[in-house]
Amino acid sequence: MLTIRHRIHRRILFTVRDSAELVEALRASRIPAMDLGGLDLRGIDLSGAYLRRASLRGACLKRAVLAGAELAEALLVGADLKEANLCGAHCLQIDLRRANLRRASLEVSVLHDARLQLADLVMANLQGADLRAADMSEAVGLAADFTGADLRRAVLAAGDFSGSTLIGANLREASLLDTGLGNARLDGADLRGADLNLVELGSAQLSGAKLEGRQLLVMLRAKNAGTRCAAARFLIDHGGALAPRERFDVLRQLYSLSRVASRENAEVRSLSMQALQVLEHCPGRIGNLPIPASTPVTDTRALPVAANGSPPAGAQLPVARMGETDRGLDREAC
Repeated sequence: MLTIRHRIHRRILFTVRDSAELVEALRASRIPAMDLGGLDLRGIDLSGAYLRRASLRGACLKRAVLAGAELAEALLVGADLKEANLCGAHCLQIDLRRANLRRASLEVSVLHDARLQLADLVMANLQGADLRAADMSEAVGLAADFTGADLRRAVLAAGDFSGSTLIGANLREASLLDTGLGNARLDGADLRGADLNLVELGSAQLSGAKLEGRQLLVMLRAKNAGTRCAAARFLIDHGGALAPRERFDVLRQLYSLSRVASRENAEVRSLSMQALQVLEHCPGRIGNLPIPASTPVTDTRALPVAANGSPPAGAQLPVARMGETDRGLDREAC
């Protein structure tokens, strides 16, 4: 016999003999905050069940079906949801800290403001999920699928999402501080405004991604060689789309890398040189100064800079060979 209690008032709601009766009772009940903590509910079909503010702390829900269930503000700390089906579930402000969601299906589920700290999301399917402002700090999401997911203002800090798929994902203003995204697919992802400090992007694919000039500078200054290479590859493919002011700053950093990186990583130097060549041949303006496509600007050390950070009108661009020394930029890059 299984007794279901109300989590707030601890009063008995109903008693069931087996899982079939439990399913029927939960589907029929609209009582919030039920206490189902610690129960073994593996394989149970609770699709469409009303579990708002329910406590499932430490419950076993392996391969359970919770598709379309109402789980807003539910407590599932430490719950085992391995291979569970939560497709289309409404999980607003759900607490899934330290939960096991390995290979779980959460397609198009609503996880707005969800708490997923330290959760296991390895190979989880979150395609099209609403993860706005969700906290996934220190979570592990190796090879997870976030294709088309909404991750605006989400926190992935100190998490490991290596090999994950974030094609077309919206990561605007997300926190990726010290996040592992090695070998991740970020094709077409919107990363504008995201915090990329200390992010690891080695071998990540950024084709068609939306990045700002200041973010590229953060990546080019990263200690991790893989992140610098990822930034240089992006500039080789999309550097022509940078605004003139951003291009000026990026050129200076690339020049520094092309001089210093030879002592650290040959690939960084090679890619930096290629990115430099792309940006040098981009027609446009830096501040009030027009730059024709044929004018080399490889040596940015002597670019005159006004008080607002842009070269003043009428200034002359220097033309120099890459082999000339630049101790000031070397020290800056170091």
